[in-house]
Amino acid sequence: MGRTGNWTGNWRIAVPLVGGAAVLGLGGLYVTGLVTGADIEQGTRVRGVDLGGMSRAEARQALTRELGPLAAAPVALKIGDHVEKAVPATLGLSLDTDATVDRAARTGHDPVTVIGRLFSSGSRDVEPVVRFDEPTARAALAGLDERTRQEVREGAIAFEKGAAKAVDPRPGTDLNEDRALDTVRGAYLADATATAPVELPALRAQPRVGAGETDRALRQFARPAMSGLSWTGLVKIWSR
Repeated sequence: MGRTGNWTGNWRIAVPLVGGAAVLGLGGLYVTGLVTGADIEQGTRVRGVDLGGMSRAEARQALTRELGPLAAAPVALKIGDHVEKAVPATLGLSLDTDATVDRAARTGHDPVTVIGRLFSSGSRDVEPVVRFDEPTARAALAGLDERTRQEVREGAIAFEKGAAKAVDPRPGTDLNEDRALDTVRGAYLADATATAPVELPALRAQPRVGAGETDRALRQFARPAMSGLSWTGLVKIWSR
């Protein structure tokens, strides 16, 4: 009977001891996570730049080094057949390094979050934070539109030095500014390997007289008329 009583007492003592050991163990992991844990979780990337295990300062340096040149590189913009390059700053675009690091860094300090980071081994892609100055962008796009706007040209027949020739039709283009703002902003830092220019949305006006009608008029009317009449005679007919 005495031995049974001693075992019961030991068991009752052992339960809180085991529970206390578990609490101490978790507490140790929590302190370890707070003291030694990096600001950025392992596997965290921004546009392919690996920031895992870095402090905030290290992450800022890495982003400046790896994404800085891309963030400042001229952007090729295409409107119709015209291609022009623009510096991102003139389009109101820039990389916010500090805000990007804040987005990538750990946010919680509760025990579950801190201890979970010690055993985290997954991957996490974080989007960079882009600063966008809309008034600056609109002014730049308005200037680009003014330089590249193209009036519609109808197909026609022209006469030069006694010869008839076709004037090719040409569609008119006018930049769609509101949609272009979204396009420029979305393309910034999107693909480091992209070589094709960013095609901006434009309103296109098609000529009413196309190439087919122009060529037919040239073959069936203009050239036969020119071959049968002298230049002087044709001018006299037209001047009546």
